[in-house]
Amino acid sequence: MAASHVAKTAFTGTGVSGVESWPGARPLAARSEAREAPSAAAVSTTPSTKTAGSVCETSAEPTSAIVVSLDRLGQTFGRYGEGARGAQRLHSAFETRRLLMNRRWHVVFGTGALGLAVARALVQRGARVRMVNRTGVARHAPDGVEMISADAYDPSQARAACDGAEVVYQCAAPRYTEWAERFPALQTSIVDAASQVGVRLVVGDNLYMYGCVAGPLVETLPHGATTKKGRVRARLAASLLTAHNEGRVRVTIGRGSDFFGPAVVGSVVGERFFRAALEGRPVDVFANAHAPHSYTFIDDFGAALVELGERDEAFGRAWHVPSLPAVSSRQFAQTVIAAAGTRSAIREVPRWTIRVCGLVAPPVREMIEMLYMFEKPFVVDDSAFTRAFATPATPLAAAVEKTLRWYAAAGQSAA
Repeated sequence: MAASHVAKTAFTGTGVSGVESWPGARPLAARSEAREAPSAAAVSTTPSTKTAGSVCETSAEPTSAIVVSLDRLGQTFGRYGEGARGAQRLHSAFETRRLLMNRRWHVVFGTGALGLAVARALVQRGARVRMVNRTGVARHAPDGVEMISADAYDPSQARAACDGAEVVYQCAAPRYTEWAERFPALQTSIVDAASQVGVRLVVGDNLYMYGCVAGPLVETLPHGATTKKGRVRARLAASLLTAHNEGRVRVTIGRGSDFFGPAVVGSVVGERFFRAALEGRPVDVFANAHAPHSYTFIDDFGAALVELGERDEAFGRAWHVPSLPAVSSRQFAQTVIAAAGTRSAIREVPRWTIRVCGLVAPPVREMIEMLYMFEKPFVVDDSAFTRAFATPATPLAAAVEKTLRWYAAAGQSAA
């Protein structure tokens, strides 16, 4: 059976009002009575190359079966009883509901490192995951996800990609050199799509909007950036919260620092950094190698966005996702080199060198205005998230070890 047909049949049927009987259930007034997955005219659907069979086998359950199960659970809601046994029964029922609701799609726009981390976290929770990019192919997509090709700048294609969704995760971005010109249109298209379908929207963000500040970065800081990319991020964040406050779409924002981890390529602590350590070549650190800097493990970032999407209290504001305790760039490099078991030298790259490289490399030129983050202390306060959701960052040693294993395995598979 073709994957597009499977996806289509998975969400035909009506009667979703059965969910309404559950305390705390999200109102469904804004949702259509029946949602279909994207039409073939708007997007093309391709199962993960590793899991073509499993997509067909697990995607054919109609919504009506879910509704019947929920209705039966609702009919027995008043018969749980009191005390520990009643609480256990109640927990079991809500866990069943959670599993049933996971039959709806979790749609991830973007298949870069952050989108892949979100997908991994969702798969681990048993969710149905649809990833969206232009090609419909993602080399490192986890097993069990559905890949579709769609142009997220095209409102009709973005809308079709969101059909049948419970939560949409916006992890897509234009090229670093095209933020000012293209990022607003991309975000507007995805926000409008989520609004039309009536789903929750979780947005992955960074910390550029605050600008250069004294002291730790907290969510309540004003958006005082003077850099070009910082002002873009500030405008995007403001428009997201405006959409939420106006009731057009429910939005929550997760902000991370410079990240590292599996499938991270373009970060200052991405592929070149870790591969250099693995191969014993010099490891580059930028600007002031002794200034404390907060780094974010990409798997923590992805898991945090999934957590935000599941929590009603998370919506309507931005959160700093769990980040590692600040260390200097030199200390970070020393930890990575020691874990890699090599003798790589640490090479400090000053601002003037980056300026010279930027004359011939546009992406490097775009980095220059952001170097303040590496010249002065850049410390992220994630305590609001960790207090609210009891989810700390992965320890540095464990995060580095997992990252090195991933790059080593990826290098062997490419050889």
